[in-house]
Amino acid sequence: MAKVIFKKVNNCEECPYFFFRMEDQESWYQCGLTDKILVSTDDRQKYVEKHEERYPFNIPEWCPLEDEDIFTKAVGAVMKSV
Repeated sequence: MAKVIFKKVNNCEECPYFFFRMEDQESWYQCGLTDKILVSTDDRQKYVEKHEERYPFNIPEWCPLEDEDIFTKAVGAVMKSV
């Protein structure tokens, strides 16, 4: 049976398409929907050491997921027309 997930995400770590990948000696965090690399583990570690905080994994501008406000407006318009 097919399943559908509607989930609000505030950063890539919360996204179901976010994953860690490792090949040979290299590793990185990747968007599984687009196959684009978000950050290498080395760059992430450098950020953590410099800022002394977790890497934020902010949603990039190229993210193909629908913006929450547009999605909410679309659902509202459909509900009013029913």
